[in-house]
Amino acid sequence: MKLLNYSFATAMRLPLRLLAYVLPVMVLLSSCDSTDGDPLDQTEPFENNGTSTIELVPNQNSYSVGPGQKVILSLKITKGASGNRPQKLRLYETSTVGTKEREAFQKIDLKNVDSQTKTIEYTAPTTNGTTYLYFEVDESGDKYKTTYVTVIVSGTVAIAEWNNIELGAQNDAKASRFASASGQIYAVCDILKGVTAEGDSTDGNLKYVDILYRITPKDNPAIPTLMSNPQSITDGFAKTTTQCDGTPRSVEGGSLSYFATTTADYATADADALKALTVSSSSAQKIAVVKGGTYAFLNADNKKGLIKVNDITGSAADINAGKGTINISVKVLR
Repeated sequence: MKLLNYSFATAMRLPLRLLAYVLPVMVLLSSCDSTDGDPLDQTEPFENNGTSTIELVPNQNSYSVGPGQKVILSLKITKGASGNRPQKLRLYETSTVGTKEREAFQKIDLKNVDSQTKTIEYTAPTTNGTTYLYFEVDESGDKYKTTYVTVIVSGTVAIAEWNNIELGAQNDAKASRFASASGQIYAVCDILKGVTAEGDSTDGNLKYVDILYRITPKDNPAIPTLMSNPQSITDGFAKTTTQCDGTPRSVEGGSLSYFATTTADYATADADALKALTVSSSSAQKIAVVKGGTYAFLNADNKKGLIKVNDITGSAADINAGKGTINISVKVLR
């Protein structure tokens, strides 16, 4: 802003005939003095000199969506061995690979930890075309790491599909929570709120979770069950965890999701079949499942979907102890 003030003071001393040339420059400078959605220098390349790693989860670098549809993407961000902890995350939209054109969001504060998962909601353009979304992690000290995904808007792409999702039961080592909108599996520490390097709080990812695997009841007979996170608390499963930093942290809350039996065929189900599913907010928030079964569900965005249970693993003793895994495939309306 000092440059802008100096330009204005200088302009006031210039002959009037020069003001027509000076004032447009002043307007251009002030129009770039924002971090939310303003055009950027299209020739400015992205820095990629940091040591952190950015992993797209699931490992999908291209999304085909309909105009104006929501895309939910997750990033696993990990500190490099010789670098600083990642501090900020920025998201840019561009029509040209490798250059900054528009900052889609204001910067996002990251947790002050070595590794974390951050979930982003992005609304696709309303017109057909290709947009490149660049994620830039700021490690401080002028060190940055970037990656990008391609969003192709064309017609109406109505279904997201995720295959071979493996979730662990409450006492298993594998993560037990899944977000149908993004295909992300969340470990318990990734759903919690955190603290940034500046000491401010940052939101967790619990609101995205809509499918949770539990063995219920927790004694004989043991029943493999899919449920919402709030239902897990209602059923008496743990309200807190000490896995993340040794301090008890709440895992209560989250989005409501609903489940029902169905006769729909998973393999052939298209968008019309999903829309016709008989499941609603009056359905139960949990359902007992068996290997080979197909089940309807309704997520927090009021989108219907199907779950196919491919496998349930674990001995009878493991299942009775709340261990073992479930492998599912999911189709859901966008």
